[in-house]
Amino acid sequence: LHPNSQLGIFSKDTIAVFGNMVNEGNILSVSGSVVNFYGLRWRNSSSAVIRDESNDGYSSSGGLFRFLQTTPALYQYISGGFSAATGAGPSFPNISVENSPGIFLDDLSDLKIVNTLDLKTGYLFLNGWNLVIGHHTPGDIRNYSSRNFIITGSSFGGGFLYRSNISSDGNTIVFPVGTSPSSYTPVAAE
Repeated sequence: LHPNSQLGIFSKDTIAVFGNMVNEGNILSVSGSVVNFYGLRWRNSSSAVIRDESNDGYSSSGGLFRFLQTTPALYQYISGGFSAATGAGPSFPNISVENSPGIFLDDLSDLKIVNTLDLKTGYLFLNGWNLVIGHHTPGDIRNYSSRNFIITGSSFGGGFLYRSNISSDGNTIVFPVGTSPSSYTPVAAE
């Protein structure tokens, strides 16, 4: 998607992207819409926008971006374009990981998911970068298990999972992480 270009994906719309995606424009992802991504690399520029239908772009449930791979043993890569240090850049409303080997965060890019990360099949490798879940709330991470979780890496400064706006309201916030596929060590906070 070129700079200054706009793409609207409306309720009950399902689109498929079979090649690599470069988003330098503006995507409106309305609640109930689905983007099935079959390519190997999705790259958002730092000036790209992905928003939901609310006035501020972050207050509705927004659409679902499903990362799927039909070829066994092929990883997918996301360059989210977000910066956890500055809190600026594009964010996805919802992502579903449906790729058995998993997804890697690409170099020089953090990833932000406003509402839900669904770990249906496969790992999400932070690869030294950061993942931010939530915006007005801590967001939701679903379907995590010892075979589907977030891999931070074992090196110093490996990668971090941040949950936004955690409050003391008694809700349990889970951090389904591990340093490698064989070291699932989740943490929960109330």
